[in-house]
Amino acid sequence: MSVRSLILDVDSLLHTSRKHSAEATASLNLGRLLLAGVLLGTLYGGCMGVYALLAPRPDEFPTFDRWLQFLATSLKLPLVFLLTYAICTPSLYVFATLAGSRERPGRILQILLARNAECLAVVASLGPITAFFTLSTESYPFMKLLNVAFLTLGGLILVTRLRSTIMDLQMEESEESPSSWNPDQAEESKSGDTELSEASHEDVTESAEEPGGDGTEKAAEKTTSLKDFGAVPVGYAANQGADKTTPPKNRRHVRESFEQSRVRSRTANRILLTFVGVLALVGGQVAWILRPFLGAPGSEFQLFRAREGNFYGDVLRTLGNLF
Repeated sequence: MSVRSLILDVDSLLHTSRKHSAEATASLNLGRLLLAGVLLGTLYGGCMGVYALLAPRPDEFPTFDRWLQFLATSLKLPLVFLLTYAICTPSLYVFATLAGSRERPGRILQILLARNAECLAVVASLGPITAFFTLSTESYPFMKLLNVAFLTLGGLILVTRLRSTIMDLQMEESEESPSSWNPDQAEESKSGDTELSEASHEDVTESAEEPGGDGTEKAAEKTTSLKDFGAVPVGYAANQGADKTTPPKNRRHVRESFEQSRVRSRTANRILLTFVGVLALVGGQVAWILRPFLGAPGSEFQLFRAREGNFYGDVLRTLGNLF
């Protein structure tokens, strides 16, 4: 397993269309997805940690503490995502099941790690921008909010792709259900009936053209033989009152099935949106528990701070300090 192969795995996920996103994750190894996410998270964490190396500090602030903060930030950022998933994966499985998915827990975890790799690939791509603003400003509130904005963007991509993948799986499983009416199969059946009708009509015509042959009698015999096998095509006889354009008696069933599918889709969407809120709530608080990431100017190095307040209140206070 090389770094290049991990990059190719993530690249293949990013190039996969939404229609085939679920299929693309099925062949990926859980360990490789996990490692790819950790490496991408560490990369962005290092870009965040540049602030700890360059931010203004008192003269007595040890250089060694700067490097400790840089290292801690690099390692703690992927830990935020891993702890969030560890806490939320059981609820994701339950919510996905309520939304109609029949996937096993291992498959749900595989989808989550694949979407995580995509999310952290986006966040890591924003790392150079974070480093650029670190070099161009000394504003601690601005850098905090910039990193929150970038991570929020990555989180939105994560939950959007995750929701669409689970919804697609639910729709595929619904289509594969034997109780559901498949319009493609109905169209193939209708096409087959038309071909059979044309072939039967040709047989009748040929019978009529045979010397001394009675086309009407042979057509009647043909109709009788077809009826014996239960295969009289729609519209075989012109005066039978059959309507070639009228769908089978499944029309009402199709309409009801379509309405039921819409209701199930709306319900599944609401359930997954509820999980999105849970994931955002947990992820923000996990990040708050693992703070600091940048290291406030003038403060000593701390691996973790005292447990107080919450992530969302601190974001509002930081906005107030910035403006």
